[in-house]
Amino acid sequence: MRIREKWSKSTLFGPIVVQINKGGRDYLPLAKTHEYIIVGSIKGKQAKFFEIPADPNGTIYKDKQGKYTIRELRNRNPKFNRTNRPNLFYPFYVDPQTQDSDGFCAVSLEPTKSHTIAVLPRTSKNIDDCWRWSKNKAIKHLNPKNPAESDLVARQKRTGGWNIYEKHRKHSSKAKTIWSDPEVRTEAGTIDIRQLFQKPIFDHPKPVALIEKCIRIGSPKSGIIFDPFAGSGTTAQAVFNLNLKDQGNRKFILVESSDLCTRVILPRIKKLIYSQIWNEGKPVAPKKGKISKIIQYLTLEQFDDTILNTQFYSRDFTQITSANNNYLSDFDLYNLENSIIQNIQNKSQNKPQNKPHYPWHYRPQNTKENIQFSPKIPSQEKKSLKYSLYTYNSRVSSLKNIDLIETFLWNLGIRSVQRDQQALKNIQYYLLKGKMNLGEEVKEIAIIWRSISENKLNDDRKNLQDVILPELKKKINKPKIFINLPNPIENLTTLENFFQNRWSVQERKKF
Repeated sequence: MRIREKWSKSTLFGPIVVQINKGGRDYLPLAKTHEYIIVGSIKGKQAKFFEIPADPNGTIYKDKQGKYTIRELRNRNPKFNRTNRPNLFYPFYVDPQTQDSDGFCAVSLEPTKSHTIAVLPRTSKNIDDCWRWSKNKAIKHLNPKNPAESDLVARQKRTGGWNIYEKHRKHSSKAKTIWSDPEVRTEAGTIDIRQLFQKPIFDHPKPVALIEKCIRIGSPKSGIIFDPFAGSGTTAQAVFNLNLKDQGNRKFILVESSDLCTRVILPRIKKLIYSQIWNEGKPVAPKKGKISKIIQYLTLEQFDDTILNTQFYSRDFTQITSANNNYLSDFDLYNLENSIIQNIQNKSQNKPQNKPHYPWHYRPQNTKENIQFSPKIPSQEKKSLKYSLYTYNSRVSSLKNIDLIETFLWNLGIRSVQRDQQALKNIQYYLLKGKMNLGEEVKEIAIIWRSISENKLNDDRKNLQDVILPELKKKINKPKIFINLPNPIENLTTLENFFQNRWSVQERKKF
Protein backbone atom coordinates (compact mmCIF):
# COMPACT_ATOMS: atom_id res chain seq x y z
CA MET A 1 0.00 0.00 0.00
CA ARG A 2 2.80 2.45 0.86
CA ILE A 3 4.45 1.79 -2.49
CA ARG A 4 1.19 2.44 -4.34
CA GLU A 5 0.89 5.79 -2.52
CA LYS A 6 4.09 6.94 -4.25
CA TRP A 7 3.80 4.83 -7.41
CA SER A 8 0.57 4.53 -9.37
CA LYS A 9 -0.63 1.18 -10.70
CA SER A 10 0.54 2.08 -14.21
CA THR A 11 4.14 2.51 -13.04
CA LEU A 12 4.48 -0.87 -11.28
CA PHE A 13 5.28 -4.02 -13.26
CA GLY A 14 6.15 -6.53 -10.54
CA PRO A 15 6.52 -8.14 -8.22
CA ILE A 16 9.10 -10.76 -9.09
CA VAL A 17 9.15 -13.76 -6.76
CA VAL A 18 12.68 -14.95 -5.90
CA GLN A 19 13.26 -18.35 -4.30
CA ILE A 20 15.92 -17.47 -1.71
CA ASN A 21 15.89 -20.72 0.22
CA LYS A 22 14.80 -23.98 -1.37
CA GLY A 23 14.36 -25.79 1.94
CA GLY A 24 12.44 -22.92 3.51
CA ARG A 25 12.87 -21.18 6.86
CA ASP A 26 11.25 -23.86 8.98
CA TYR A 27 11.36 -21.88 12.23
CA LEU A 28 8.34 -19.95 10.93
CA PRO A 29 4.73 -21.26 10.99
CA LEU A 30 5.03 -21.57 7.20
CA ALA A 31 8.47 -22.39 5.82
CA LYS A 32 9.22 -19.21 3.88
CA THR A 33 11.16 -19.84 0.68
CA HIS A 34 10.80 -16.56 -1.21
CA GLU A 35 11.17 -12.80 -1.24
CA TYR A 36 9.89 -10.14 -3.62
CA ILE A 37 11.51 -7.70 -6.02
CA ILE A 38 9.32 -4.69 -6.79
CA VAL A 39 9.76 -3.54 -10.40
CA GLY A 40 8.64 -0.06 -11.41
CA SER A 41 9.35 2.87 -13.70
CA ILE A 42 8.23 6.47 -13.45
CA LYS A 43 7.80 6.40 -17.25
CA GLY A 44 4.89 3.99 -16.92
CA LYS A 45 3.88 2.35 -20.19
CA GLN A 46 6.75 4.10 -21.98
CA ALA A 47 9.26 2.28 -19.77
CA LYS A 48 11.89 0.27 -21.59
CA PHE A 49 12.90 -3.07 -20.12
CA PHE A 50 15.67 -5.19 -21.57
CA GLU A 51 15.67 -8.92 -22.27
CA ILE A 52 18.03 -11.35 -20.54
CA PRO A 53 20.15 -14.11 -22.11
CA ALA A 54 18.05 -17.20 -22.70
CA ASP A 55 19.22 -20.76 -22.19
CA PRO A 56 19.20 -22.31 -25.68
CA ASN A 57 16.80 -25.20 -26.19
CA GLY A 58 18.34 -27.98 -28.23
CA THR A 59 21.53 -28.20 -30.25
CA ILE A 60 23.42 -25.01 -31.13
CA TYR A 61 24.55 -24.78 -34.75
CA LYS A 62 26.73 -22.24 -36.53
CA ASP A 63 26.78 -20.76 -40.03
CA LYS A 64 28.22 -17.66 -41.69
CA GLN A 65 25.85 -15.38 -39.75
CA GLY A 66 26.66 -16.88 -36.35
CA LYS A 67 25.12 -19.29 -33.86
CA TYR A 68 21.52 -20.46 -34.04
CA THR A 69 19.06 -23.10 -32.92
CA ILE A 70 16.27 -24.55 -35.08
CA ARG A 71 12.50 -24.22 -34.73
CA GLU A 72 9.99 -26.13 -36.82
CA LEU A 73 8.23 -23.79 -39.24
CA ARG A 74 4.97 -25.73 -38.99
CA ASN A 75 2.51 -24.01 -36.64
CA ARG A 76 1.95 -26.47 -33.80
CA ASN A 77 -0.93 -24.52 -32.27
CA PRO A 78 -4.06 -26.69 -32.82
CA LYS A 79 -6.21 -23.55 -33.21
CA PHE A 80 -4.60 -22.82 -36.57
CA ASN A 81 -4.71 -25.08 -39.61
CA ARG A 82 -5.39 -25.14 -43.34
CA THR A 83 -9.10 -24.47 -42.80
CA ASN A 84 -8.78 -21.08 -41.06
CA ARG A 85 -5.35 -20.12 -42.46
CA PRO A 86 -5.48 -21.19 -46.13
CA ASN A 87 -2.86 -18.60 -47.13
CA LEU A 88 -0.32 -20.32 -44.85
CA PHE A 89 -0.73 -23.71 -46.55
CA TYR A 90 1.72 -24.00 -49.45
CA PRO A 91 4.62 -26.31 -50.41
CA PHE A 92 8.40 -25.91 -50.05
CA TYR A 93 10.70 -27.77 -52.47
CA VAL A 94 13.91 -29.37 -51.18
CA ASP A 95 17.21 -29.76 -53.04
CA PRO A 96 18.78 -32.88 -51.42
CA GLN A 97 22.05 -32.32 -53.33
CA THR A 98 22.85 -29.23 -51.17
CA GLN A 99 22.97 -31.12 -47.86
CA ASP A 100 25.61 -29.70 -45.47
CA SER A 101 27.51 -31.34 -42.58
CA ASP A 102 24.57 -30.83 -40.19
CA GLY A 103 22.11 -32.48 -42.59
CA PHE A 104 20.39 -29.25 -43.69
CA CYS A 105 19.34 -28.72 -47.32
CA ALA A 106 18.37 -25.63 -49.31
CA VAL A 107 14.69 -25.02 -50.09
CA SER A 108 12.72 -23.09 -52.69
CA LEU A 109 9.13 -21.97 -53.12
CA GLU A 110 9.10 -23.17 -56.72
CA PRO A 111 10.02 -26.62 -58.10
CA THR A 112 13.20 -26.81 -60.22
CA LYS A 113 15.37 -29.55 -61.70
CA SER A 114 17.18 -29.85 -58.37
CA HIS A 115 14.35 -28.84 -55.98
CA THR A 116 12.30 -31.97 -56.47
CA ILE A 117 10.92 -32.92 -53.04
CA ALA A 118 7.68 -31.15 -52.04
CA VAL A 119 7.04 -30.57 -48.31
CA LEU A 120 3.63 -29.50 -46.96
CA PRO A 121 2.71 -28.59 -43.34
CA ARG A 122 1.14 -31.84 -42.13
CA THR A 123 1.01 -33.58 -38.75
CA SER A 124 2.36 -37.07 -38.08
CA LYS A 125 -1.20 -38.30 -38.71
CA ASN A 126 -1.16 -36.63 -42.15
CA ILE A 127 -3.62 -33.89 -41.11
CA ASP A 128 -3.24 -30.58 -42.93
CA ASP A 129 -1.77 -27.81 -40.72
CA CYS A 130 -0.25 -24.48 -41.75
CA TRP A 131 3.10 -22.69 -41.65
CA ARG A 132 3.92 -19.86 -39.25
CA TRP A 133 5.22 -17.66 -42.08
CA SER A 134 3.49 -16.34 -45.19
CA LYS A 135 5.02 -16.80 -48.66
CA ASN A 136 6.05 -13.14 -48.77
CA LYS A 137 8.01 -13.46 -45.54
CA ALA A 138 9.51 -16.82 -46.43
CA ILE A 139 10.95 -15.64 -49.74
CA LYS A 140 12.88 -12.87 -47.95
CA HIS A 141 14.62 -15.36 -45.66
CA LEU A 142 15.70 -18.20 -47.94
CA ASN A 143 18.56 -18.91 -50.29
CA PRO A 144 17.54 -21.74 -52.67
CA LYS A 145 21.16 -22.61 -53.49
CA ASN A 146 23.04 -22.59 -50.17
CA PRO A 147 21.63 -23.70 -46.78
CA ALA A 148 24.49 -21.89 -44.96
CA GLU A 149 23.17 -18.56 -46.27
CA SER A 150 19.48 -19.28 -45.72
CA ASP A 151 17.28 -18.82 -42.64
CA LEU A 152 14.90 -21.54 -43.87
CA VAL A 153 16.25 -25.05 -44.40
CA ALA A 154 14.99 -28.63 -44.65
CA ARG A 155 16.20 -31.79 -42.92
CA GLN A 156 15.10 -35.39 -43.39
CA LYS A 157 13.36 -37.18 -40.52
CA ARG A 158 14.14 -40.72 -39.37
CA THR A 159 10.85 -41.83 -40.93
CA GLY A 160 12.05 -40.65 -44.32
CA GLY A 161 9.86 -37.53 -44.48
CA TRP A 162 11.11 -33.93 -44.37
CA ASN A 163 10.68 -30.99 -41.99
CA ILE A 164 11.16 -27.30 -42.72
CA TYR A 165 13.05 -25.37 -40.03
CA GLU A 166 13.63 -21.72 -39.16
CA LYS A 167 17.10 -20.77 -37.95
CA HIS A 168 16.38 -19.05 -34.65
CA ARG A 169 19.09 -16.51 -33.83
CA LYS A 170 17.53 -14.68 -30.93
CA HIS A 171 19.40 -15.56 -27.76
CA SER A 172 17.45 -13.48 -25.26
CA SER A 173 13.97 -13.48 -23.75
CA LYS A 174 11.78 -11.41 -21.46
CA ALA A 175 12.38 -11.92 -17.75
CA LYS A 176 9.79 -14.09 -16.04
CA THR A 177 8.16 -13.22 -12.71
CA ILE A 178 9.42 -16.29 -10.82
CA TRP A 179 13.17 -16.78 -10.32
CA SER A 180 14.19 -20.12 -8.85
CA ASP A 181 17.71 -20.63 -10.24
CA PRO A 182 20.27 -21.82 -7.66
CA GLU A 183 22.53 -18.80 -8.30
CA VAL A 184 19.91 -16.31 -7.00
CA ARG A 185 19.50 -18.00 -3.60
CA THR A 186 20.86 -16.40 -0.43
CA GLU A 187 23.51 -19.08 0.01
CA ALA A 188 25.04 -18.03 -3.33
CA GLY A 189 25.66 -14.53 -1.93
CA THR A 190 27.53 -15.98 1.05
CA ILE A 191 29.67 -18.06 -1.33
CA ASP A 192 30.45 -14.92 -3.39
CA ILE A 193 31.79 -13.16 -0.27
CA ARG A 194 33.76 -16.21 0.90
CA GLN A 195 35.48 -16.47 -2.47
CA LEU A 196 36.75 -12.90 -2.05
CA PHE A 197 37.55 -12.71 1.67
CA GLN A 198 37.79 -16.36 2.77
CA LYS A 199 35.30 -15.61 5.56
CA PRO A 200 31.79 -14.14 5.89
CA ILE A 201 32.43 -10.44 6.64
CA PHE A 202 28.80 -9.45 5.96
CA ASP A 203 25.55 -11.16 6.96
CA HIS A 204 23.16 -12.27 4.22
CA PRO A 205 24.75 -10.53 1.20
CA LYS A 206 22.72 -10.49 -2.00
CA PRO A 207 23.92 -12.96 -4.68
CA VAL A 208 25.87 -11.35 -7.50
CA ALA A 209 23.82 -13.26 -10.11
CA LEU A 210 20.58 -11.83 -8.67
CA ILE A 211 21.77 -8.22 -9.00
CA GLU A 212 23.21 -8.95 -12.46
CA LYS A 213 19.79 -10.10 -13.57
CA CYS A 214 18.11 -6.96 -12.20
CA ILE A 215 20.65 -4.71 -13.92
CA ARG A 216 20.24 -6.52 -17.24
CA ILE A 217 16.50 -5.91 -17.15
CA GLY A 218 16.52 -2.27 -16.11
CA SER A 219 19.68 -0.73 -17.54
CA PRO A 220 21.33 -0.37 -20.97
CA LYS A 221 25.00 -1.23 -21.46
CA SER A 222 25.95 2.41 -20.87
CA GLY A 223 23.60 2.96 -17.92
CA ILE A 224 24.29 4.35 -14.45
CA ILE A 225 23.19 2.05 -11.62
CA PHE A 226 22.33 3.76 -8.33
CA ASP A 227 22.22 1.72 -5.12
CA PRO A 228 21.36 3.87 -2.06
CA PHE A 229 21.67 0.87 0.30
CA ALA A 230 24.91 -0.65 -0.96
CA GLY A 231 25.39 -3.15 1.88
CA SER A 232 28.35 -5.34 0.98
CA GLY A 233 28.82 -3.79 -2.48
CA THR A 234 27.28 -6.62 -4.51
CA THR A 235 26.05 -4.07 -7.07
CA ALA A 236 29.64 -3.04 -7.85
CA GLN A 237 30.66 -6.65 -8.51
CA ALA A 238 27.57 -7.23 -10.66
CA VAL A 239 28.42 -4.17 -12.80
CA PHE A 240 32.04 -5.31 -13.20
CA ASN A 241 30.90 -8.79 -14.23
CA LEU A 242 28.36 -7.57 -16.77
CA ASN A 243 30.78 -5.11 -18.37
CA LEU A 244 33.28 -7.94 -18.77
CA LYS A 245 30.66 -10.28 -20.26
CA ASP A 246 29.11 -7.95 -22.83
CA GLN A 247 31.76 -5.20 -23.21
CA GLY A 248 29.37 -2.71 -21.60
CA ASN A 249 30.25 0.67 -20.12
CA ARG A 250 27.98 0.71 -17.09
CA LYS A 251 28.82 2.85 -14.07
CA PHE A 252 27.59 2.61 -10.49
CA ILE A 253 26.93 4.96 -7.59
CA LEU A 254 26.84 3.30 -4.17
CA VAL A 255 25.76 4.94 -0.91
CA GLU A 256 26.48 3.38 2.46
CA SER A 257 27.63 4.24 5.98
CA SER A 258 31.31 5.00 6.49
CA ASP A 259 32.06 1.79 8.41
CA LEU A 260 30.79 -0.56 5.69
CA CYS A 261 32.45 1.51 2.96
CA THR A 262 35.91 1.22 4.48
CA ARG A 263 35.54 -2.28 5.95
CA VAL A 264 33.69 -4.13 3.18
CA ILE A 265 32.85 -2.20 0.00
CA LEU A 266 36.20 -0.57 -0.81
CA PRO A 267 38.24 -3.76 -0.14
CA ARG A 268 35.78 -5.70 -2.31
CA ILE A 269 36.08 -3.23 -5.19
CA LYS A 270 39.88 -3.17 -4.96
CA LYS A 271 40.02 -6.97 -5.10
CA LEU A 272 37.73 -7.06 -8.14
CA ILE A 273 39.82 -4.47 -9.97
CA TYR A 274 42.91 -6.63 -9.38
CA SER A 275 41.16 -9.82 -10.51
CA GLN A 276 37.60 -10.70 -11.47
CA ILE A 277 37.98 -14.30 -10.29
CA TRP A 278 38.80 -15.26 -6.67
CA ASN A 279 38.86 -18.54 -4.78
CA GLU A 280 39.03 -18.68 -0.98
CA GLY A 281 40.50 -15.18 -0.76
CA LYS A 282 43.15 -15.69 -3.45
CA PRO A 283 43.12 -14.28 -7.01
CA VAL A 284 42.77 -16.73 -9.87
CA ALA A 285 44.52 -15.70 -13.11
CA PRO A 286 44.74 -11.98 -12.18
CA LYS A 287 46.30 -11.01 -15.52
CA LYS A 288 43.35 -12.42 -17.42
CA GLY A 289 40.70 -10.87 -15.18
CA LYS A 290 42.31 -7.46 -14.59
CA ILE A 291 40.34 -4.36 -15.49
CA SER A 292 41.26 -0.69 -15.42
CA LYS A 293 38.85 1.40 -13.36
CA ILE A 294 38.74 4.77 -11.63
CA ILE A 295 36.78 4.75 -8.38
CA GLN A 296 35.71 7.98 -6.67
CA TYR A 297 35.21 7.72 -2.92
CA LEU A 298 33.17 10.68 -1.65
CA THR A 299 32.32 11.58 1.94
CA LEU A 300 29.12 13.55 2.47
CA GLU A 301 29.27 16.60 4.71
CA GLN A 302 28.01 15.75 8.20
CA PHE A 303 26.51 17.99 10.87
CA ASP A 304 29.65 17.49 12.95
CA ASP A 305 31.63 19.01 10.07
CA THR A 306 29.39 22.09 10.23
CA ILE A 307 30.18 22.53 13.92
CA LEU A 308 33.90 22.08 13.35
CA ASN A 309 33.90 24.76 10.65
CA THR A 310 31.91 27.29 12.67
CA GLN A 311 33.52 30.32 14.29
CA PHE A 312 31.99 31.70 17.48
CA TYR A 313 32.03 35.29 18.73
CA SER A 314 31.09 36.55 22.16
CA ARG A 315 28.37 39.21 22.25
CA ASP A 316 30.92 41.98 22.67
CA PHE A 317 33.18 40.33 20.01
CA THR A 318 36.11 40.23 22.42
CA GLN A 319 36.44 36.44 22.32
CA ILE A 320 36.67 34.32 19.20
CA THR A 321 36.78 30.54 19.30
CA SER A 322 35.69 27.44 17.39
CA ALA A 323 34.42 23.98 18.23
CA ASN A 324 37.71 22.61 16.97
CA ASN A 325 39.67 23.92 19.96
CA ASN A 326 37.30 22.38 22.54
CA TYR A 327 36.66 25.77 24.17
CA LEU A 328 32.89 25.46 24.04
CA SER A 329 31.07 23.34 26.57
CA ASP A 330 28.74 20.50 25.61
CA PHE A 331 25.85 22.71 26.65
CA ASP A 332 26.99 25.44 24.23
CA LEU A 333 27.25 22.90 21.40
CA TYR A 334 23.80 21.53 22.22
CA ASN A 335 22.27 25.03 22.03
CA LEU A 336 24.19 25.72 18.84
CA GLU A 337 22.88 22.59 17.12
CA ASN A 338 19.29 23.40 18.07
CA SER A 339 19.65 26.98 16.87
CA ILE A 340 21.15 25.96 13.51
CA ILE A 341 18.46 23.33 12.90
CA GLN A 342 15.70 25.80 13.81
CA ASN A 343 17.10 28.47 11.52
CA ILE A 344 17.36 25.99 8.63
CA GLN A 345 13.71 25.05 9.15
CA ASN A 346 12.67 28.70 9.38
CA LYS A 347 14.53 29.56 6.20
CA SER A 348 12.87 26.73 4.26
CA GLN A 349 9.47 28.00 5.48
CA ASN A 350 10.32 31.68 4.83
CA LYS A 351 10.17 32.48 8.55
CA PRO A 352 12.43 35.04 10.30
CA GLN A 353 15.72 33.76 11.71
CA ASN A 354 15.98 33.18 15.46
CA LYS A 355 18.66 34.86 17.51
CA PRO A 356 20.68 32.43 19.64
CA HIS A 357 19.67 32.34 23.31
CA TYR A 358 23.15 31.80 24.64
CA PRO A 359 26.19 34.06 25.00
CA TRP A 360 27.75 33.12 21.66
CA HIS A 361 27.08 34.28 18.14
CA TYR A 362 28.16 32.02 15.31
CA ARG A 363 29.02 32.56 11.67
CA PRO A 364 30.81 30.52 8.99
CA GLN A 365 34.52 30.25 9.47
CA ASN A 366 36.73 31.67 6.72
CA THR A 367 39.56 29.65 5.24
CA LYS A 368 42.95 31.04 4.26
CA GLU A 369 41.58 31.75 0.79
CA ASN A 370 38.74 33.76 2.36
CA ILE A 371 36.02 31.42 1.07
CA GLN A 372 33.06 30.78 3.31
CA PHE A 373 32.27 27.33 4.62
CA SER A 374 30.03 24.83 2.83
CA PRO A 375 30.02 24.90 -0.96
CA LYS A 376 26.33 24.05 -1.26
CA ILE A 377 26.39 26.98 -3.68
CA PRO A 378 29.70 27.66 -5.46
CA SER A 379 31.56 30.48 -3.77
CA GLN A 380 31.16 33.98 -5.11
CA GLU A 381 34.72 34.83 -4.14
CA LYS A 382 37.14 35.48 -6.99
CA LYS A 383 39.53 32.73 -5.89
CA SER A 384 36.85 30.13 -6.36
CA LEU A 385 39.01 27.09 -7.14
CA LYS A 386 40.65 26.68 -3.74
CA TYR A 387 38.72 25.47 -0.76
CA SER A 388 39.43 23.59 2.44
CA LEU A 389 37.45 22.66 5.53
CA TYR A 390 37.68 20.51 8.61
CA THR A 391 36.20 17.01 8.46
CA TYR A 392 35.35 14.81 11.39
CA ASN A 393 36.10 11.08 11.32
CA SER A 394 36.58 8.63 14.20
CA ARG A 395 36.62 11.57 16.64
CA VAL A 396 39.59 13.11 14.86
CA SER A 397 39.31 16.35 12.90
CA SER A 398 41.55 17.15 9.95
CA LEU A 399 41.73 19.87 7.31
CA LYS A 400 40.81 18.57 3.84
CA ASN A 401 41.14 20.14 0.41
CA ILE A 402 37.85 20.21 -1.50
CA ASP A 403 37.42 19.98 -5.28
CA LEU A 404 34.76 22.63 -5.80
CA ILE A 405 34.21 21.83 -9.48
CA GLU A 406 33.65 18.13 -8.82
CA THR A 407 31.40 18.92 -5.85
CA PHE A 408 29.27 21.20 -7.98
CA LEU A 409 28.96 18.65 -10.80
CA TRP A 410 27.78 15.97 -8.40
CA ASN A 411 25.30 18.25 -6.61
CA LEU A 412 23.72 19.38 -9.86
CA GLY A 413 23.70 15.99 -11.59
CA ILE A 414 25.98 16.99 -14.45
CA ARG A 415 27.69 14.15 -16.29
CA SER A 416 31.02 15.66 -17.25
CA VAL A 417 32.66 13.87 -20.14
CA GLN A 418 35.55 16.19 -20.96
CA ARG A 419 37.68 18.79 -19.20
CA ASP A 420 40.02 21.31 -20.82
CA GLN A 421 42.21 24.08 -19.43
CA GLN A 422 43.18 27.25 -21.20
CA ALA A 423 45.21 30.28 -20.01
CA LEU A 424 44.46 33.68 -21.55
CA LYS A 425 45.99 36.94 -20.30
CA ASN A 426 47.02 35.32 -17.01
CA ILE A 427 43.51 33.96 -16.39
CA GLN A 428 43.09 30.21 -16.03
CA TYR A 429 39.88 28.86 -17.60
CA TYR A 430 38.42 25.41 -16.90
CA LEU A 431 36.10 24.31 -19.71
CA LEU A 432 33.81 21.35 -19.07
CA LYS A 433 31.58 19.63 -21.62
CA GLY A 434 28.93 17.14 -20.59
CA LYS A 435 25.23 16.26 -20.44
CA MET A 436 22.48 17.23 -18.06
CA ASN A 437 18.79 16.48 -17.59
CA LEU A 438 16.81 19.69 -18.16
CA GLY A 439 13.21 18.65 -17.54
CA GLU A 440 12.38 15.79 -19.92
CA GLU A 441 15.31 16.65 -22.19
CA VAL A 442 18.92 15.52 -21.96
CA LYS A 443 20.93 18.46 -23.28
CA GLU A 444 24.58 19.01 -24.06
CA ILE A 445 26.05 21.68 -21.84
CA ALA A 446 29.27 23.62 -21.45
CA ILE A 447 30.61 25.06 -18.20
CA ILE A 448 33.10 27.89 -17.92
CA TRP A 449 34.82 27.99 -14.55
CA ARG A 450 37.61 30.41 -13.81
CA SER A 451 39.47 32.14 -11.03
CA ILE A 452 39.90 35.89 -11.49
CA SER A 453 40.80 38.99 -9.51
CA GLU A 454 39.03 42.36 -9.61
CA ASN A 455 41.59 43.97 -11.90
CA LYS A 456 41.14 41.23 -14.53
CA LEU A 457 37.39 41.62 -15.12
CA ASN A 458 37.78 43.54 -18.40
CA ASP A 459 40.31 41.00 -19.71
CA ASP A 460 37.92 38.23 -18.69
CA ARG A 461 35.03 39.73 -20.66
CA LYS A 462 37.19 40.11 -23.77
CA ASN A 463 38.54 36.54 -23.47
CA LEU A 464 35.02 35.16 -23.22
CA GLN A 465 33.63 37.13 -26.16
CA ASP A 466 36.58 36.74 -28.54
CA VAL A 467 37.96 33.26 -27.77
CA ILE A 468 36.16 31.01 -25.27
CA LEU A 469 32.54 31.29 -26.46
CA PRO A 470 33.28 31.05 -30.22
CA GLU A 471 35.39 27.93 -29.64
CA LEU A 472 32.69 26.27 -27.52
CA LYS A 473 29.99 26.95 -30.10
CA LYS A 474 32.14 25.37 -32.80
CA LYS A 475 32.59 22.16 -30.79
CA ILE A 476 29.03 21.80 -29.44
CA ASN A 477 25.83 22.38 -31.40
CA LYS A 478 23.64 24.92 -29.56
CA PRO A 479 24.96 24.15 -26.08
CA LYS A 480 23.49 25.41 -22.83
CA ILE A 481 26.39 27.45 -21.40
CA PHE A 482 26.93 28.04 -17.67
CA ILE A 483 29.50 30.28 -16.02
CA ASN A 484 30.56 30.83 -12.42
CA LEU A 485 30.45 34.31 -10.89
CA PRO A 486 31.12 37.01 -11.85
CA ASN A 487 29.10 36.81 -15.08
CA PRO A 488 29.97 39.59 -17.57
CA ILE A 489 27.90 38.15 -20.48
CA GLU A 490 24.13 38.69 -20.37
CA ASN A 491 22.99 35.61 -22.30
CA LEU A 492 24.99 33.12 -20.18
CA THR A 493 23.43 31.28 -17.24
CA THR A 494 25.09 31.89 -13.90
CA LEU A 495 25.86 28.64 -12.12
CA GLU A 496 25.08 30.00 -8.67
CA ASN A 497 21.66 31.38 -9.61
CA PHE A 498 20.71 28.26 -11.55
CA PHE A 499 21.69 26.05 -8.63
CA GLN A 500 19.72 28.12 -6.11
CA ASN A 501 16.62 28.14 -8.33
CA ARG A 502 16.84 24.43 -9.07
CA TRP A 503 17.07 23.47 -5.41
CA SER A 504 14.60 25.98 -4.02
CA VAL A 505 11.89 24.77 -1.66
CA GLN A 506 9.38 24.74 -4.54
CA GLU A 507 11.66 22.66 -6.76
CA ARG A 508 12.44 20.13 -4.02
CA LYS A 509 8.73 19.44 -3.57
CA LYS A 510 8.64 18.07 -7.12
CA PHE A 511 11.01 15.22 -6.22
